[in-house]
Amino acid sequence: MSKVRIAIINFLKDNNSWSSSGDIAKAISYKASSVRISLTSMYRNGLVIRREKPESQGGFLYRKSDVPSGFGVSGKISEFDRCIRGVRA
Repeated sequence: MSKVRIAIINFLKDNNSWSSSGDIAKAISYKASSVRISLTSMYRNGLVIRREKPESQGGFLYRKSDVPSGFGVSGKISEFDRCIRGVRA
C-alpha cells in the first residue's frame, strides 16, 4: 500500500466523519490530485465509502469503510468474510 493510501486510511480512521478529498489532502499534506486518484482506487477496492457532496455538483465525501485494510488484506475477501460470518451467526 502506498504512503498516500496509508496516510488517507489513518486520517479517515482518526477523523471518523465524512471528508472531501480537498480536506483530506490538506490534512495529510499531499497533492489534491494524488489524493483524488488514490480515493477513487480505494473506493473501487471497498476501503472507503463515498457519497455525493450536497453543495457541490460532481463532488464527493469519503469515510473509511468497516472492511479491514492493510498490507495483504483484500477488500473483496474481507467483505466476503464479513458476509459469511453474518450468515453463520
